[in-house]
Amino acid sequence: MICARSQSLAATPAQARSVFAAAGRAVNAADYGCFSLWYDSVTNNCGRKTFTIPLIADGTPGGHYKPVVTAAGASPANNVGCTAWAVDKTVTWVWTSSTQYLPAFGSAQDLILPVDAPAGGGLAVDCEVDTGGRIDIVNW
Repeated sequence: MICARSQSLAATPAQARSVFAAAGRAVNAADYGCFSLWYDSVTNNCGRKTFTIPLIADGTPGGHYKPVVTAAGASPANNVGCTAWAVDKTVTWVWTSSTQYLPAFGSAQDLILPVDAPAGGGLAVDCEVDTGGRIDIVNW
């Protein structure tokens, strides 16, 4: 007896995605050398710098996304604050989440950043990272 089963491998909007922080980059090219990698997490070795991570928007009309950035800092001096943002395809309109900062220090914490993104637009997360702050991964 032969049993056949079909399964779609295409991602749907309901499926979760994740990306390592190393998929991003410092916003200012002069700051590229400030971030070091460790298992694809990034740690800032300079003063406060901005790091951006592009995300995939599925293009569904009225798409609502909830990126969750996992980040860490040993103390308030190593804080990380992130904002999710989206633009329409003509870069005319911008939508942003509120900025979230680490709620505790010494261990990895989740920063939840709900944002709407229009069909055909773009989606990203920007994080202000203090010296010693680390970004690990983004799930959305």
